[in-house]
Amino acid sequence: MAEDGLGVDNSVLCIVVLVYPALGWPCYQYWPSRDYRVLGMPHDCTLADDLCIDASNLYEKPKHLSYPQAAACSLAGLTAWRALVIRAGLRSGERVLITGIGGGVAQMGLQFAVKAGAQVYVSSSSPKKIAAAETMGAAGGNNYKDEDLPEQQKALSGGIDLVLDSSPLADLNRYLRFLNTGGRIAYYGATATREAHLNLGKFFFKQISLLGSTMGSMGDFGDMLDFISEHEIDIPVDSTYPLSDFKAAFERMEKGEQMGKIVLLPQ
Repeated sequence: MAEDGLGVDNSVLCIVVLVYPALGWPCYQYWPSRDYRVLGMPHDCTLADDLCIDASNLYEKPKHLSYPQAAACSLAGLTAWRALVIRAGLRSGERVLITGIGGGVAQMGLQFAVKAGAQVYVSSSSPKKIAAAETMGAAGGNNYKDEDLPEQQKALSGGIDLVLDSSPLADLNRYLRFLNTGGRIAYYGATATREAHLNLGKFFFKQISLLGSTMGSMGDFGDMLDFISEHEIDIPVDSTYPLSDFKAAFERMEKGEQMGKIVLLPQ
């Protein structure tokens, strides 16, 4: 080891890492184990100055990302990656609808789908967010509050093969009006409703798949980071706050005005 005049070792290699944000889901195991839990639910969370975690949970940070971008991609990126790639089997050339494009998972999904060769459409109640998504590669978007959204979506895209959604509609039949035969709906949340109505006749006749998804395995996490590095994907960060100002960060999130992830910085 080489040391300077102060006795400090200058040969130590410093590697910046990301934390796989869960426990109990081994590499490439398709389903999580019964011991699976997300950091913070109920294991100690990462909203802290210090975190004690096994070294197996650590992955090297993609070199092109800033620290806030790297912090923003872990959970959101993994959730989008598994839902789109593992559960829904995203293929190049498909037409994809991503709802609620202001959210971090939705924006990660947009970039994954675009880089995978899909034609991507978005929905939002904010024209500004739709316009921002178009600068990130979206082919267009619609306001999900419009009553004629299915007709608008059909006219805009010609039909959708895959929907990535965190906020399912109470009436899932609206999706059936613009989904192509063999279409898939991948859900990773239930922020709008926990119950929904579905015309089972149309659902099975059109060969539609309804896919639940959450997080992903350690292997999925590594593959997702490799994809981000290979395509030098730019992780959208809406804003950063010092850890001591976490209340202001949550207040911004509650307003729903963010475009990208809100990141807390350790002090």
